[in-house]
Amino acid sequence: MKKQVLPPAHHRALSVVARSIERSLNDMSERIAQKNPESVLHRIERSYTPQQREAILAAIAEVRKTLTEFVSGFDLSPSSVSEAQIVSAHCAILWTLLEDSQLDKLRRYGEVPDEIRKPLERAVGKLLECVERLQKMSS
Repeated sequence: MKKQVLPPAHHRALSVVARSIERSLNDMSERIAQKNPESVLHRIERSYTPQQREAILAAIAEVRKTLTEFVSGFDLSPSSVSEAQIVSAHCAILWTLLEDSQLDKLRRYGEVPDEIRKPLERAVGKLLECVERLQKMSS
């Protein structure tokens, strides 16, 4: 395919679309190929046979190949982000979620029973410490 020159606004918009498609393809292929996901609260029920799984992965590969041709043909721009930026952003999200789980913030849902106040405080505090260590380790 001969490279096509898009107007700047269309170039930006289609670059975002292509990146979103690629993220979805990555997520689908990761989920389909994963044997035993390490998740306690977000369980993914296996619903495909090995043959279906193989066919889906092949179809994803075809979409990925076609997307590569699309990106190349219209000279779309990739984005770049470092692992450190990704981990830092996720740590910030985790920190915010845990801060919002502190007892004083949970009052908006009603009073926390006295018998679970201390264990809950310790558990949230321990999670916050772990996230802080992860943040320090990754920066």
